[in-house]
Amino acid sequence: MHVKVFKLITQGKVKTLFLFLAILLITQSIIEYNCLEATKIETHYHRSKVHSVKTLTPFPEYCKSLKKSDDIIRGNTVQPVFNYTAQDKFLLPWLYNGPNNQLFGLRQAIYVAVALERTLVLPFFFKHFMDVDEGDTTVKVEVDVAERLNVNKLVELLPVISYPEYQRRFQPSEPDIIFLGTSLKSWAIEELKQAETMLKLKILDSTVDILPRNPEKNHHISSNQQELNTIFETESRFAFYAFPFRELEFPNNEEVEFIGITELQQNPRLTDGNLRTLIEEVTQAPQYFTEIAAAFIDQILGGKPFISLHWRYDQNDFIKFMCGDGNPQRGNKTNPNLVDMCRMVKEITPESVIRGIDLLRSGIPEFEGRELDVYLAAPTSTHAWLLNRLITEPVRCTTTFLF
Repeated sequence: MHVKVFKLITQGKVKTLFLFLAILLITQSIIEYNCLEATKIETHYHRSKVHSVKTLTPFPEYCKSLKKSDDIIRGNTVQPVFNYTAQDKFLLPWLYNGPNNQLFGLRQAIYVAVALERTLVLPFFFKHFMDVDEGDTTVKVEVDVAERLNVNKLVELLPVISYPEYQRRFQPSEPDIIFLGTSLKSWAIEELKQAETMLKLKILDSTVDILPRNPEKNHHISSNQQELNTIFETESRFAFYAFPFRELEFPNNEEVEFIGITELQQNPRLTDGNLRTLIEEVTQAPQYFTEIAAAFIDQILGGKPFISLHWRYDQNDFIKFMCGDGNPQRGNKTNPNLVDMCRMVKEITPESVIRGIDLLRSGIPEFEGRELDVYLAAPTSTHAWLLNRLITEPVRCTTTFLF
């Protein structure tokens, strides 16, 4: 587990406690070890350019709940609310883009799986598609699903099987049907080539039918469950869902009453909107992750109220992808809808972030007259940009690093 925290206490016009945290997703290899053995926690103090080191009390054994998704599925004894395994139909999604987009894609695939009464074949998750190896070559690194969401909750909703288990039972050589979530442009074809290698399936250049047969613009499809059964009408056993991501169109003005697993067990009838919110509930962060957050809030923030901010505008990732030539799906053309956003982001300075946080603080009565804790999740590449000028200023400050 690699965590890096920056904690600044400044004295002056902006009397604010800034806490900068970047939690890098646990890599696949760490599952093989006791997390505490792989965790080193230190505090580095900077006061008037004097540097000292102090070891912190380790976090609780939050990794005790971390298991591989295959083990979770095999050990599951709970009958899912939507228990239609007798249908003997399966849906395997192939996710793409960054981690959050992959989660959006999985949620959409779950929605389709429930609507079509198909068992979900748990897909691969990946590190960010712009990650590179030591040779600066883009690599596709698999991440276990249990590191991205609470698989124990997911199996309460619908039937789930791991891909290795599906392979063992059916020895597939190719899908029986392909559901396509986007046009087969060059980047998509390259993605499917990687899918063929990792899944040991023949996907391209096959005679397998593709649905929808007459896709709408941008492959948008109705979220109505009955209409989905028409769009994806097939008796084929093994459906490969390529690139699910925000194709479902939900009514903008629909007021959705939240229905949890318990309420659903008592009354299994629910609307399309209910299903959508329920899927979001069962795909939240895994237990070990929430335990890390709880320990962090307790030990570092002292359990006090705080403001959180996700800062993602680093030059070599987000800005390059959204505002430059780093998007393989768009080439070197900036998205015309993002021109103003790109201009404003490039004009932001670390001082702008400070002023914005302090302005937000001034509008919250609970923070009046007290130091403010700010939890800022940020890519490693932005740390120097955010902090360099702050920790070199002649002010009292504390910087905390957790490795």
